[in-house]
Amino acid sequence: MIDIANETKPFNINTAGLGIFTGDYPVLFIPLVKTDKLITMHKKVWELFKSVGDGRSNYYHPGSWVPHISLAHTDLNKENIGNVMKYLTFENFNWEITVDNIAFIYKPTDSIGRLKYNFKFNK
Repeated sequence: MIDIANETKPFNINTAGLGIFTGDYPVLFIPLVKTDKLITMHKKVWELFKSVGDGRSNYYHPGSWVPHISLAHTDLNKENIGNVMKYLTFENFNWEITVDNIAFIYKPTDSIGRLKYNFKFNK
């Protein structure tokens, strides 16, 4: 990942409203607008972990990946999703964000994710 960070300059991305991944455990998120830069970096990371990653989810395969910022992951249900959407629907989620680093977060068994590495991009 340090090689990817060293060959990448900071770049801007935009968000676009709200989204929901549906199912038994819905996820509320802010979608990121896909750009060539973002897609290229994601493909590099996917390829890097191809040989060392075990159990990678196809949700993150470059052909199906939906870049996003998760807002609610495990606590949405039929009883509260209406109120959450009622509150957030009228907020502005059209932001511009500077991407200037790449991080590796791992999730030990029965734990929340932990930051393992963080590499700043080459300026």
